[in-house]
Amino acid sequence: MILVKRDIECDSIPIVKTLSAEVDCEISGIIIKRSNMIILTVYRSPLGDFNVFIRTLTILFSKLNVSKNVIVLCGDLNVKFHTSDNQAVYLTDLLNSFELYPVIYETPETKVVSIISL
Repeated sequence: MILVKRDIECDSIPIVKTLSAEVDCEISGIIIKRSNMIILTVYRSPLGDFNVFIRTLTILFSKLNVSKNVIVLCGDLNVKFHTSDNQAVYLTDLLNSFELYPVIYETPETKVVSIISL
């Protein structure tokens, strides 16, 4: 769920609902009209298939106009970004290919990461 103030004009992103898959890659997303900002929240269960997760994100970011929108990606991706874990390296490389870079790394308490493209 994404909550916004009533005076902020935004729309849901149709492709997000189509791609969202329980356990593997659960996604919510909106585009804020005035600022061309896309806000996405993503959850990947630790039991989810990492390959399905990667394919889903690849399709999602290929469909979004990453170069013309500010992208804010938040969520619990269940990837250990602060390590050299193969999944972390692979996901970081994928996100970097879409000009998305972490600004807040996960913490042991929250396991939340925020990634932004400006």
